[in-house]
Amino acid sequence: MIVILAYHSVAESNYLYSVNPDTFKKQLIFLKKRFKVISLKELLFLLQNKSEDIVKKKLAVITFDDGLQDNFLNAFPILKELNLPSVVFVSTLFAGRKKTNDDGYTFKFISWEEMKEASKEGLVEFQNHTHSHPILTELTNDKIDEEFSVSKRLLEENLGNKVYATAFPKGKCDERVIRLSKKYFDIGFADGGIITNINKTDPFKIPRVNITSKTSLIKFKIMLRRYFWEIKKFKDKKLFNV
Repeated sequence: MIVILAYHSVAESNYLYSVNPDTFKKQLIFLKKRFKVISLKELLFLLQNKSEDIVKKKLAVITFDDGLQDNFLNAFPILKELNLPSVVFVSTLFAGRKKTNDDGYTFKFISWEEMKEASKEGLVEFQNHTHSHPILTELTNDKIDEEFSVSKRLLEENLGNKVYATAFPKGKCDERVIRLSKKYFDIGFADGGIITNINKTDPFKIPRVNITSKTSLIKFKIMLRRYFWEIKKFKDKKLFNV
């Protein structure tokens, strides 16, 4: 079983996608006790080799979407203290800038200098989250290409590392988006679950578990269990009469 956690903001805020730093640390301490936390490169290796023998143990990957500055200020020191690898999916248009979202919350995004500093530790990778964070399924092919190519180029030019992964904004993708993403990346992340069978996992439809301000430590522990997702899948099928 492989659990990929998806965080956004780590800060003291009432924003839905902000996790309090103390809660974040407690979650990671629990995660470290129960799972082996692996890097994105290790996950890619497992997916490419499709070996179930390798993943009989419980594995986890820690990811962040958007590239907010509070990741650098609040999350990275905790990850360093616990010696846990992670990956941040960056929307490059906003690097070093402020932006107000649709809910009225204003965020500062991590700068290129902060990304460089964080990269020096060797625990944090920065990968693609498109350039301007659009809903890709609503764009033309040319616009999708532009979103992927511009952000990939900026990340590689500024950080000097290979960009081989993308997280689709809001987890939204379809076969057309996936086909275009394969021109630039080796792996793509969506939403909605855990990996229970690596041989049946599409490398461009990797499920993740969204962690929000409403994810208590008890709920966090439950969401890391296989049966939680089996029950959810059964209920979803029943709801939609699948």
